Amino acid sequence: MNVYDFDNTIYNGESIIDFYLFCAKRKPKLFKYLPLTFFMLIKYKLGQIEIEELEKKGAKYTKKMLVDFDGD
Repeated sequence: MNVYDFDNTIYNGESIIDFYLFCAKRKPKLFKYLPLTFFMLIKYKLGQIEIEELEKKGAKYTKKMLVDFDGD
């Protein structure tokens, strides 16, 4: 299920970034994905890429992050 909260009535903040930082605090090796995460988010916020491209690239790296998260 996808939920979009454009007016911050459900969650105040960027939930994807907050969840990433939550996970990275518990598994510090996930911080290696931080530059790419912010780079892609900035491109999306500036309108340089569409949500579909963000999701496609995000899915690729999410799989790698999950392997790293579960790897210890």
